[in-house]
Amino acid sequence: MTDPEGSAVREMGSGLFQQAWRLQKMNRVALTILIICTALFLALSFDSPSFSNVENAWKPWFSAGPEMLAAPLAHNCSCNSQEITPQPTPSAEIKLVERIVEKPVERIVVKSVERFVEKIVYETKPVRVYVYDLPSKFTTDFYAHLHATRTPHAAEWWIYLDIMGDPAERDNSVSVRVDTTEEADVFLVPFMASQSFNCYRQEHFLRHDFREICGDLYGKDDELQDELLAWLETQATWQRSGGIDHVILVVHPLAMNRIGYFLRPCVHLLTDFVFYTSDTASLEKDVVVPYSHLVERLPDDLVGPATSEANLAQADILLYFAGILERQGMGQVRNKLSEVLQGEEGVVINSREGQGALDDDTVAATAAEMRRSKFCLDPAGDTPSSARLFDAIVNLCIPVIISDDVEIPFEGQVNLRDACVFVTEADAVQPGVLVARLRAMPDEDVLRMRRQLPEVRTPSPSFLLESCS
Repeated sequence: MTDPEGSAVREMGSGLFQQAWRLQKMNRVALTILIICTALFLALSFDSPSFSNVENAWKPWFSAGPEMLAAPLAHNCSCNSQEITPQPTPSAEIKLVERIVEKPVERIVVKSVERFVEKIVYETKPVRVYVYDLPSKFTTDFYAHLHATRTPHAAEWWIYLDIMGDPAERDNSVSVRVDTTEEADVFLVPFMASQSFNCYRQEHFLRHDFREICGDLYGKDDELQDELLAWLETQATWQRSGGIDHVILVVHPLAMNRIGYFLRPCVHLLTDFVFYTSDTASLEKDVVVPYSHLVERLPDDLVGPATSEANLAQADILLYFAGILERQGMGQVRNKLSEVLQGEEGVVINSREGQGALDDDTVAATAAEMRRSKFCLDPAGDTPSSARLFDAIVNLCIPVIISDDVEIPFEGQVNLRDACVFVTEADAVQPGVLVARLRAMPDEDVLRMRRQLPEVRTPSPSFLLESCS
């Protein structure tokens, strides 16, 4: 099955593999640097007058932490398969090395360690990805239906399609699929885990035609997870590394929840971290990916008119929201927002009850109202992230993000803060505060922010974030 609007997110996939590979290597580099510098430090310190202060000399190791190595890369994803990102600068790694070797006599090792980091971490050759050949019930069967990609979690499918694409069409990609395990840098486990979770029971799926979409795979998630675990345990590649060089697709926050403990060492492609313990998922080793938008994107030929002063003057909705208000966990902020926004002039909230009721007419109506709105509300869902953000972006409706713990995909490459309004949850639920802030924004600021949104959803030198559904 193909989807002409899916190409943008498919192009995102190759960059994700490069980032995953770099993060996996950074963990190994950190350990190697630790061993090298420890040995040099001890050797030099035995001849140093300050050897009595060995305990103090070790403190930079613990205060620096491995996140100093991983954090710069966690936001350095190349998401356009047609472009290589500019060469990164390993400034954080060099700073870490400088903290380690503080004494003048020890600085003789700095240049050697810098070259070591650059050689291993910042190689420009494509990342070699081996894709496990799983039975179709784990992969393509989940997306065989025409409407299967109309889910917030379809990024797993576009990433898979990208890496499985014709090599001739990916000749400038930062990742390449290889045919043997011996050639591989990372191993992709192509289980469509989010769709499997969605198909487990009715309340997991948004679409009204979920039974047709899921087909024979309805209710099989537990069974498939158990089968996958048993199969992975027998693979020599898994046994060799323990999973540290394996990449899994967990776009839905609860995907693969049955065997998550087993997959802890893997690189996770996910939307946020709220349902994971810190030893399972973190920015040190995992990659934040966007949700797929559910609402049809504004056509390219309408972008110009939509970002004009005349269009802004015609916008008759100040703030718009469509979605489920009754949420659990972090999503309880939605309940409070519905109370404080009720009856506010210029605010439109279209709430629906529960899952499994979304149809094409509802989606089309939502798109039309978004395009009449200045701002679109993006509160936390059950987790800090929400597909509402991406619905707003592709329709050039300025997102108003109400989520204190949200992780923005590709934050190191695109400055969404120039195109979004961020309001703390505590402020947003105070009566009158949110609406007053939005009304006080000058039209020139609103127009400037709206004109930033096409830059987010269209090709740039380093990524694409357009359409998934």
